[in-house]
Amino acid sequence: MADLTAISDSLAGSYFSRGNTASDQLVAAYLQTQQSLVDNMNSARQSLITKRTFFNNLYSQLTSVTGKIDTFGQLTDGTFTKATGADAKFVTRSVTSSKTDNLTVSGTSDALVGVNQIKVNRLASNDNLVSTRQTLASNFDLTGDYTFAIKIGTKDPVNVTVSLGTETLTNEAALKKISDAINKTTDIGVNASFVKDTSTTGRLTLTAKTTGETNAISFSETTPGVLNKIGLTTQLNTDRTVASGTNAGFKVQNSANLNSEIEMNGVTVTRDTNSISDALTGVNMTLLKPQDSADQAITVSTAVDVSAVKDVIKPILEGYNSLLTFLKNNTSSLRTDGTVTSIYSKVRSVSSQSITSASSGNPNFLSDIGIKIGNDGTLSLNDETKLTKFLQDDPQKVADLFTSSDGLASKISNAITNLTGDTGIIKTRQKSLNSQIDTNSKRTTELKNRINKQADIMRKEYESTLKSYLLAQGQYQMLAGMSTTTTG
Repeated sequence: MADLTAISDSLAGSYFSRGNTASDQLVAAYLQTQQSLVDNMNSARQSLITKRTFFNNLYSQLTSVTGKIDTFGQLTDGTFTKATGADAKFVTRSVTSSKTDNLTVSGTSDALVGVNQIKVNRLASNDNLVSTRQTLASNFDLTGDYTFAIKIGTKDPVNVTVSLGTETLTNEAALKKISDAINKTTDIGVNASFVKDTSTTGRLTLTAKTTGETNAISFSETTPGVLNKIGLTTQLNTDRTVASGTNAGFKVQNSANLNSEIEMNGVTVTRDTNSISDALTGVNMTLLKPQDSADQAITVSTAVDVSAVKDVIKPILEGYNSLLTFLKNNTSSLRTDGTVTSIYSKVRSVSSQSITSASSGNPNFLSDIGIKIGNDGTLSLNDETKLTKFLQDDPQKVADLFTSSDGLASKISNAITNLTGDTGIIKTRQKSLNSQIDTNSKRTTELKNRINKQADIMRKEYESTLKSYLLAQGQYQMLAGMSTTTTG
């Protein structure tokens, strides 16, 4: 009997070592019957993930739109509050110069629309004072400490002390010490320089740090000292002698000529600077080069800057269009989610609604100022002429369409209110979808484990049954062989 068992075990072992194709097929067939359950779970999970992606993208769209609306104002507790300076963004001016080599211009919202003729006669300059020519190698003949004062315009004089030491210096060394002492004095208002006009002679120069007659240079000494020694006598303060090749004096004799001078529409205008911002309301002028007497006047034109207004309204139109297109293109969410459908309907209707807060007689539709509503509800500025007309007439009329309590910014805000924020609809949906996805993942894992477990049980039962069959078959074959031997 022991021999029969050994032979049958050998047959079974040989069978299983070749691989039980029948048991594999059985398990595979079972798994195939259960695959639809797994597929359904995966399909449900993918649907949830798609919804979550949609709401994530929708949140990004809304955040972007809200950021663009903030330029005009914010909706708080149902009330739209206009942003500071929002209306001023619609009061824009462009100012141009016909000769930018001589004059450049820029404008503010206060600039008056019109044309002006300007002639640049003179640029403002820095006052310049020059000492007498000194032979550099000669002795300066003064030693010790000397104090003098330099004054700029009507400002208080500033004292300067120069130490020449106890030994006689050359003129070159003395001029350098004087220059150095001036430049080391704080709030002095001038720059001093030692200039060698020839290889053997030199001069001291004083140059005002700021242009114009109000910054003209004057000086004083209580007793004749170092300034008097180099020809800078106090008489120059009143005479303003023009410096020559050897004598001391000023570069410009008449201090009034230190100012810039332009002729504007026949009126002479002078300033102590080359930047003039108070001659024409809202127009800043920078003088670059004087014109010749025969030159034509420069035309300075001030007009409504429509392009600047377009840059103001363009972001909110683009943000609105992007949000509307995003909602419209997600047809699956529109068909299956009532909340999404409601959002789309509210946003879609904004473009065609009347601005009820506009004053009587003012434009109360976006189309009135040249903004076209497309078949898909998107907005685009296609008639600049209409926009220009209203901006020239009264920029506030255009501003009201965007910044008023019932303007476009307010309408969009109301359409998307309660969607964002930690307690908004989107965040609530995102949390719910995340929870459903997690639950689905857990259930899918549990389902796969149950199926695999059942498949393993089936495999073991089948192989146990098959082993018993093979054992019986082996025993039968051995008994049959023994019976044949006995008969023989």
